[in-house]
Amino acid sequence: MKTKFSILFATIAVAAFILTGCTQSSPSTNTAVPTNGTSERVEASAEINRTHLTENASFAADLKIEPSLAEAGRENTLVFTVKDKQGQVEKNLQIVHEKLMHLLIVSEDLAEFDHVHPEQQPDGTFRLNYKFANGGTYKLYTDFTPQNSPQIVNVFDVKVGGPARTRTPLVADTNLSKSVDGLTVTLKTVQPIKAAAGTSLDFYITDADGKPVTDLQPYLGAMAHFVVISEDASKFLHVHAEAGEVTTSAGTGGHEGHQDKHGEMEMDVEPDVKDTGTPTVRAHTEFPIAGIYKLWGQFQRGGKVFTVPFVLNITAADPNVAGSTEVPEDAVKITVSSNGFEPATVPVKRGEPVRLAFTRKGDGNCGSEVVFQKLNIKRALPANKTTVVELTPIESGDLAFACGMNMLKGKLVVR
Repeated sequence: MKTKFSILFATIAVAAFILTGCTQSSPSTNTAVPTNGTSERVEASAEINRTHLTENASFAADLKIEPSLAEAGRENTLVFTVKDKQGQVEKNLQIVHEKLMHLLIVSEDLAEFDHVHPEQQPDGTFRLNYKFANGGTYKLYTDFTPQNSPQIVNVFDVKVGGPARTRTPLVADTNLSKSVDGLTVTLKTVQPIKAAAGTSLDFYITDADGKPVTDLQPYLGAMAHFVVISEDASKFLHVHAEAGEVTTSAGTGGHEGHQDKHGEMEMDVEPDVKDTGTPTVRAHTEFPIAGIYKLWGQFQRGGKVFTVPFVLNITAADPNVAGSTEVPEDAVKITVSSNGFEPATVPVKRGEPVRLAFTRKGDGNCGSEVVFQKLNIKRALPANKTTVVELTPIESGDLAFACGMNMLKGKLVVR
């Protein structure tokens, strides 16, 4: 697919009004639902529960709230500290899409959503002044990447004091066209979507006159951003995209710090083969299991970020379509997990064919695709299956490969 900035775009957005001392960031994109004033008051709790969404991570974040009890309608200071397994503060994080830390704040029923960025302090902590809209339990997803580490996601449960609003049921959308700020965003797919099998989602954005929008703007280093959370909050995807070819993410998340392109996702949507026009944004990902998911797409136009939510019903994969787990005898076995590619360096001979057997362990990682960018090779890696890639290196030197989000990396050393 050719890159056409006049027609084809994509980006995940992060926006926030952050006060840390006198530090200021982008304006908030909070989609909070204000209380109706008739619900009971929720009492705040100082207990904060943390869940590790990234398997076997070497780092984890701690959260402290100042004051210790969070209250709706006032500024609460959120203080995050990233530590290694020895309990030492880790200050050296990678800048991923222009930020060291991304923070996704959602209400327990997924009705409220915000994407903001705590700012790092001289002592290594990350601070953000934040005002919750209502009383109740909120889930805070911290997304960060230490140096020489894959992306890490931790989620914190925070019980905020104050009047609670009525819980909003999570029901799958039957209409996949949404109107926001005078624009219509329509989500389409060219094939049925199943769990654990990647495919494209096409987003068509039109203005009030029904004309395709051609002036989306880059935002935080990408052209469209998508956050996806399962109904039980156990699955989290953070997908970034740029104009160009597709990129994937899967499991607990995927997030690319350098060259992601399009993000794709899967859902239970009927095929739409009639519309052959160019989508404004294309995305790609792999939903690990069947169930209800909420997706927030964030785009920027005219200097303003707008957020579009969709609730998707992902159906189970076809049990008759099972991939092989066998590794051919003449192939080099490469395991793909949250720890990356193992081995990450493979010696090969120039001019001789080589077979690489990629075996992806589980769905809790962003390795749903392997990309040899220089050779224009891209192959899907289904969870718990083995995929064989055949190639013949013709030049000496390092031949890089990576997961679709460019977070997990490896190389062939050609001699």
